Amino acid sequence: MEKKKLTKKDIAKKLAEFEELNDIEPLIQNNIIEFTWQERNYRLRKPTVQERLELNQKRAEKKIELLQSGKYKTKLQLIDLFKKQGIDILKIDEKIIKIQKEHDTIAEKAIKVSDKHVREKFRSEMLELRAKRNNLSIQKADYLEGALEQHVDEFSNSYLLCKVFEIKEKEKWTNTFKNYEELATSEKSELIFKATQFLTILMYYGLQN
Repeated sequence: MEKKKLTKKDIAKKLAEFEELNDIEPLIQNNIIEFTWQERNYRLRKPTVQERLELNQKRAEKKIELLQSGKYKTKLQLIDLFKKQGIDILKIDEKIIKIQKEHDTIAEKAIKVSDKHVREKFRSEMLELRAKRNNLSIQKADYLEGALEQHVDEFSNSYLLCKVFEIKEKEKWTNTFKNYEELATSEKSELIFKATQFLTILMYYGLQN
């Protein structure tokens, strides 16, 4: 069976869904996020100190491997290459930052008002800004697709996910994927995307404690 790939439209939609998640912190209990998918129970847990050290080592090894291969350009090299062709990726970054600041300003106003209609107006404005920002982010990602750093990040995220993503089997938690290779070739793209979302939340909120 051919592995299903998420389209740019799918990714944009899922980014919007991701940002609509409310009460993020209550999802985390003891640095663990549990969720259900297709009537199976899964969880993301905080990596151990040993697992973090192992990840850092694997990440460094992968970066050296890709650098030595000479097959990939770094982000800075791609930015310079596209700039010579009239495409300024750094300006796209500036636009993204500007939009995010506008979004945050509106969000600050929204939490200070109680009028339902005013809050809904703010919410619509925020959704519109998110859509613009996400489209620019996807555009930037297109230009930087294949950069060496992207390959290192994808490897690192998948490697960590393999370690901390677990499924409940007969009242016991075991690794959802036996190893990195099994995860990398899995056809369960929807499940992996969902797990990656929760791993991102865990990294930002759970691992800060």
